Amino acid sequence: MSLFAGHRLIIDEYPVRIKNIGDEVKKFRDAVKFVIKDLKQTKLSTETHYGKELADIFSAQILILKDEVFLEEIDKGIIDQRKNAEYMVYTVFRERQEFFLKQKNEYFKDRAWDIQALKRQIIAKLKGQEESYSLSRLSIVVASDLTPKDTVTFDRRKILGFAVDHGGKTSHTAILARSLEVPCVVGLHNFSTIVEDKDLVIIDGSSGLVYLNPDKETVEEYKEKQRQFDQLESELLLEAGLPVSTKCGQNVEILANLELQDEVSAVLHVGAKGVGLLRTEGLFLESEQLPDEALQTEIYSQIANELSQMPVTIRTLDIGGDKAISQIAFPPEANPFLGWRAIRFSLESTKIFKQQLKAILKASGLHKNIKIMLPFITTVEEIRQTKALLGECKEELRKKRSKFDADIELGIMIETPGAALLSRVLVKEVDFFSIGTNDLTQYTLAVDRGNEKIAKLYSHFHPGVLELIKKVISVADKNKIPVSLCGEMAGDINATIILLGLGLRVFSATPIMIPAISKIIRKTTIKEAERIADKVINMSSSDEVEKYASKYVKKIFGNIIY
Repeated sequence: MSLFAGHRLIIDEYPVRIKNIGDEVKKFRDAVKFVIKDLKQTKLSTETHYGKELADIFSAQILILKDEVFLEEIDKGIIDQRKNAEYMVYTVFRERQEFFLKQKNEYFKDRAWDIQALKRQIIAKLKGQEESYSLSRLSIVVASDLTPKDTVTFDRRKILGFAVDHGGKTSHTAILARSLEVPCVVGLHNFSTIVEDKDLVIIDGSSGLVYLNPDKETVEEYKEKQRQFDQLESELLLEAGLPVSTKCGQNVEILANLELQDEVSAVLHVGAKGVGLLRTEGLFLESEQLPDEALQTEIYSQIANELSQMPVTIRTLDIGGDKAISQIAFPPEANPFLGWRAIRFSLESTKIFKQQLKAILKASGLHKNIKIMLPFITTVEEIRQTKALLGECKEELRKKRSKFDADIELGIMIETPGAALLSRVLVKEVDFFSIGTNDLTQYTLAVDRGNEKIAKLYSHFHPGVLELIKKVISVADKNKIPVSLCGEMAGDINATIILLGLGLRVFSATPIMIPAISKIIRKTTIKEAERIADKVINMSSSDEVEKYASKYVKKIFGNIIY
């Protein structure tokens, strides 16, 4: 067991000389920029390891720190009151935190701890402090509160669980811990003040119970539960190298979602047969300068080489919405998720787009396992414009005698209801489809998945979303082109049998979830999957669909919650 205290916010209040006011404001703004950059890196790492939905937690925090009205309030305090930056950050953030804590709604109370997290990170930067996340042994981390950054920064291999004084079931710490598959109990009030490093602690994330120095019988009971879970984990990994096919002999292709080369080893470890989605925006977001053609070619080639003859599907730059590149001035937009993003940005930024296309083509000349995938396609014209640019790139490379795969496959992501409904037309222009259920769900249900106030309305189990998925798969099958699904839904064990029943035969999921979905597929027949899919698609609500499907998953995994 390890106690994690974080930094104590010891705030000094002192006057700032008039001649130094400008420097103090700059000091504050520089700290905000640093924290935003740090959160962006944490977001990218989280998206790589645990998926986009959880990474959006950090998008929400970044948006708070880009709120100029909020930041100017702190600027004004420094200027008008002539107070030091950390004192004004503490004061203004505390006022906003107290506002949320006074709310009766548990959701808003939990948001107060997000404000606390940002306050702590900015002040730590202003004071030149760095937090240590190192653990010398396997530990249960006990803390007064944990920020989302704290939660994902600890070494996952040494974390047995989290026990936290503050927060509720909708707090980001709780949400992240569930995704990390780490037991977590929050809202323990003063637990961190009464426990010591050498105490024995058991946390039961399912029941929300925490045992401090439990008796022998309780220890033995939980050792048995842990043994059963560990056995399941081991069985899943032992099966990772086996072919994935249903009980009736239908082969299913399991691919992985990947953020550049960070997780190539994980792709191979879990038995994935290639990469169905290689995100490239991280390369642009992390660089001080836009990555040139040579750098992109090198990175794409490294990944393709490491995966040998396995397919690598590279998605072209998907920015805009909640992902902006600092080197490019994005215009303010009332609805950025409906605005200048993804393929819309690329087609207007032809220099950047052609550099990326040529880098992908050059990498394909060394490794014939590369495919190109376009994000956020909604019209035929977008595909045709891209083909024209791709043709220009090929011609320019020919003149330079650069090798490339002349027959490289071009596919698109189906991420909007419009694209799904137009798939019968789009299919004639491309070599493959990939269904992006994160955005498809968002746009179908008119739910901003980054807005936690309405998060409960966001569900890829909605029968309307299932109808669109079914339609896209049917169109692809009729036209004899491959179709995969690469959103968070592909790694949701409660969705696996439904997708199988809807006709999906290529899954592209977060590596950590691949062993579990592979096991479900091996335990299922197509006839059984189709029966379940036919049943749920006619249901009236997302909850009804998910509950029905989860009963089937429970038959496979028993009472062990995976």
